[in-house]
Amino acid sequence: MDNIVTLQQISNDRKQQYKELVTSIYSNLYDDVDDTMAGHILMCHNKGNDPFGYFTISKTIFEVFAFGECIGFTTLTLKRGGSAKTGPTILFPEFRGKSVGPQVQMALAEIARCNGCRKIYGTCTTLNSAATRYMIKSRYKIEAYLRSHYSNEADEIVFGKWLLPQRIGMHPNIFMEERTDKVRELSVDLTDSVSDELQELFAKTILEVNKEFVHSLLMGTNTVLTSFHEKPRRVLAFLNQAAHINSTAILIPKRGKSIKCNILGFFDSKALEVLINWVNLGMKPLGFRKLSVFVPANFVRQTELLSLNGFCFEGRLSGPYRENIDMDVFSLFLR
Repeated sequence: MDNIVTLQQISNDRKQQYKELVTSIYSNLYDDVDDTMAGHILMCHNKGNDPFGYFTISKTIFEVFAFGECIGFTTLTLKRGGSAKTGPTILFPEFRGKSVGPQVQMALAEIARCNGCRKIYGTCTTLNSAATRYMIKSRYKIEAYLRSHYSNEADEIVFGKWLLPQRIGMHPNIFMEERTDKVRELSVDLTDSVSDELQELFAKTILEVNKEFVHSLLMGTNTVLTSFHEKPRRVLAFLNQAAHINSTAILIPKRGKSIKCNILGFFDSKALEVLINWVNLGMKPLGFRKLSVFVPANFVRQTELLSLNGFCFEGRLSGPYRENIDMDVFSLFLR
């Protein structure tokens, strides 16, 4: 029988099966997983976009066909900046171990390429050795190794692969090094001038965005921190003596009680101290245990600062948001 893998968008009569499979399998691999995870993916698929997304544009669920029948499911997430993420991928038990995984990844990469993506990536837990093997067979490279990220019981591996030739040369660090004077927590009710400053920070650091993006970003600041499927976030702005924004820390709680933090702009030792204290006071009491900071690799002073303050280097993501800006990942377990 024909074992060439093809993908078709999920049919309505299989959506409940998808939800039940994702929930049953992923709740055993990761912490804080219930049916809201699969429910959110299904909602995004049905809507054609992610209403709560930060960098996420859309999620599409596919049925995987081979051997003349449906053998499982996979998902492709399109991201701002020209990247895509694969997973979750679940094959029915009787079709595992039949070298199908690499073919699924090839099919997803082709769909991503047809959607204009230049980079594709995926993650898997160290508890799933089969997924690790087929990602490597699919010519992905390991870019980061995130310790106890989504679970206390396992680490998470980040794989990446370029779909188009990578442009040579890194984006320059063009920020003035100004001392932090005070911090302000931002909400959706901000002035146009602050919105403009945030857009400028994004453009200089990782990605061009518009006012609608900034508004959507800050809408998440009203969401309960443990409502993971609604993509809650908190945004701290570090101001200089002239009350302009030096940098921002965008904090995104993750399942497993880790916190992803994107830092935009120049931050100094005072800003880092305020950030750690804020997380310890505002998020650690809710059970959050790990802070993962993503900072442009060309911001050498900032990466040195993180290393000197107890953060551990966990990897370098190659061009996740812009092709000539790599992102270094540093983590700190909260005490």
